[in-house]
Formats: sequence, C-alpha cells, structure tokens
Amino acid sequence: MKILLVEDNPGDALLMKEMAKDFETIRPDIHHVASLKAVKELKEMDWDIILLDLTLEDAAGMELLKEVQEKFGSTPIIIFTGMSDGEMIHKVAGEGVQDYLMKSSVDKTLLERSILYAIWRSKYFDQRVEMETALREKKNLEEINERLNKTLHQLERSNKRLEEFAYVATHNLRAPMVNLTSLVELYPQTEKDDEVFDKIRFTTDQMNSTLNDLIDIVLKNKQAGEKRKVRFEELLETVKKSIARQVEESGAEIKGDFSEVESIIYPHAHLQSVLLNLLTNAIKYREPSRKLRVEVRTYRSEQFICLSVKDNGIGIDLKKYGDKLFKAFQRLHLDKLGKGLGLYIIRSQVESLGGQVDVKSEPGKGTEFRVYLVNDPEI
Repeated sequence: MKILLVEDNPGDALLMKEMAKDFETIRPDIHHVASLKAVKELKEMDWDIILLDLTLEDAAGMELLKEVQEKFGSTPIIIFTGMSDGEMIHKVAGEGVQDYLMKSSVDKTLLERSILYAIWRSKYFDQRVEMETALREKKNLEEINERLNKTLHQLERSNKRLEEFAYVATHNLRAPMVNLTSLVELYPQTEKDDEVFDKIRFTTDQMNSTLNDLIDIVLKNKQAGEKRKVRFEELLETVKKSIARQVEESGAEIKGDFSEVESIIYPHAHLQSVLLNLLTNAIKYREPSRKLRVEVRTYRSEQFICLSVKDNGIGIDLKKYGDKLFKAFQRLHLDKLGKGLGLYIIRSQVESLGGQVDVKSEPGKGTEFRVYLVNDPEI
C-alpha cells in the first residue's frame, strides 16, 4: 500500500512511520513530505491514501485541503491535527475527507483501522457512483429506445398509409385512363382534325405510359417477389435478348465478367429490372461519335455483392446533376425520350432490400453505375 504522509513535524512523522511498521494487515510504503510546496512538486500521483496534517508552515486549513484535493483528485484523505476544532471537523467532513484523527489519541490499531475503512469507503463510493451512473444511462437508453420504438411505429403506419394511398390512386386512375385511350381511338377523325388528334393521342399515350410506370413502382415496392439463385451470366443473356433490337440498332458491344461472383440469391424480377434499366440507359445515352461498349461485372465489396455497369457514353456532370440523378421524373437530357423514372426505380428496388446504388461519371468519358446488393436479403 502506497501512503503519502504530509506532516511538517519530524517527530509526528517518525511516530506515524513507527506505528505503520506494526500494522497487522497492511504493509505500507510511506512517502513523507513536509510542505505544500513539496506536495505540488511530486510527480508520483498513484497513492492509495493521503495522511494530511492541516497545519503546515506554508499552508493550513481548508486552503491546504483544496490544494491537495486539486492535485490528487479522488484519492482518499485522512486528516491529522493536534487541535480539537469542532468547526473544522464539520467543514472537512463535507469536503470528501474520509476521517479526522487527533494526534494525541492515535495508536497503531486506530490508525490501521482508519486507513482500511477510508480506502473501503472510497472504493464503495466510487462503485456506487459508477452504479448510479450506469443506472441513469440505462434509464436514458430505455427512454430513448421507447421514443425510437414510438417513432418507428409512427413511420411504419405512415409508410403503410402512403403505400395504400399510392395503390388506390394508381388503381383508380387506371380505369378512366383506359377509357380515355379507347375513346380517342374510336372517335372519328377528319383530315382537318388529324393534327389535333395526333397531339391528343400522343399526350394520351404519354399519360398512359407514365401511369403504367407508377403502377409498376407501387407493385414492385409492395411485393419483392420470391428469392431464388440468379446466375448473372444467364441474367445478362436474358436481358440482352429482351432488348436485342436496341442493341443491334445501336451497334452496342455488351460484355460480361462474372468470374469473381457468379450468382446471388435475390428476387429475379427486381434484378432483371435493375439490369434492364441500366443497359437501356447506356444505349439511350451513348456517344454517337464512337462505338458503344458496355462492361457488366460483379465483385465483392465488404458485405455486398456489387453489380457494375460501365459504359463509354456521353457521361454525366455529377457536380451539376448529382443531387437530381435518382429522383423521380428528373430528366437530365431533354432531347432524349423518357420520363425520368428508370434510376428512381433502380434505387427504390435496391434500397428496399438493404442495398445501395452509386455512380461514377465524367462528361464525355462515360458512366459507371455500381449496385451494391445484399445476398439473400430479408423481404
């Protein structure tokens, strides 16, 4: 046990050391200093207990106690004094002092017992503080968890209402849209009305197509479909066949490399929709002055399987359009046909199953979309 003895009377200091030699359970290592100045100069800080005389030559009373406490923090302190000062005893008792002993009445048994009790009380107090702090933190965490659960419940209810609203809205718009399309087709036309009806028919077709896309989004977000093992090479061939005409007309060269990751457990319809949208985008936004080349590959990235689709097309100015890229109905190139839903659908589908989507692009050099997929996601 390491004890710091702060005592300016050499006789009292020697007496304390002699008594400590006869302790029954403690084998103390006592270091003696005689002034507050010497206390401040100490580099050693790891004391088990401090025996402090409150009347030193260079400091005394509460001022001395505060200085020592500031130096050694929560180290337990036992006060030694040659005076019986009731007011001082009352003051120091409220300042974290463990005991207050009169020099004239101290013997080795009392001193040893006082040291042991002081250390025990200090450790007990520290443990109690830690326990109370832990209990407060636990209570705070429980309150935070309760608030989070309430917020989650509210979000789930709001999300369910939004899904129901979207489903009802698209469902109820479908019938009048079909009727309008049919009426336009059935209405007799004259040469004079051809131009007007062509515009009406074009607008109706656009509305019908947009509504179909919205219905597709609602249904795909509502139900992901069954998971199964999907081989990326087979998936790419299926998608290429479905857009064979566009591939042929554009002269696109589409290559796949799935040597690192050959397959994934995932809803096939979602994955096919993602790859279809990315390949048709690459074809739509190709650079006319060079042959379109698209590289499709897979690799592992931390807990994800990454599906990369890289092209040498016109590219995207991400500084200008990056924050709009994945939003619904955002068209970056007004000279290209489309409704600005493809990338929105991709992100919605992937994020709904715990994945992520990012893009790397430079104008005039091409674009790479990286789709981070969760293998065997929870649906």
